[in-house]
Amino acid sequence: MNISCPSEDTQVENTILLTTGRTVKLTAKKKCSPNYPELNLDLEVLVKDPFEKDFRPPILVTHPKYYKLKSLSPNQQILIQIRNSGLDSKQIKRALKELKQEITENR
Repeated sequence: MNISCPSEDTQVENTILLTTGRTVKLTAKKKCSPNYPELNLDLEVLVKDPFEKDFRPPILVTHPKYYKLKSLSPNQQILIQIRNSGLDSKQIKRALKELKQEITENR
């Protein structure tokens, strides 16, 4: 994706309410690096169950995949986090498409 970098960082969010009551928040941040003139996206995945007050990462220290997650590349970490958020593959594709669309519109 060849998109010129904006002068400031841009952030867009997509919040999805699952049938289980869990809320999943996907945040995409558009950042530029002086070394890379092209667009760089950082994704963050947070979840909140109905009984919780605040959003948290889907995989915490007590999760069996936590230490495996730490040994993976950042892109692989995000994929594992998204898969463990409770979204199915259709919801993931739709949410990522919407985030990319919003990011490119806000450039």
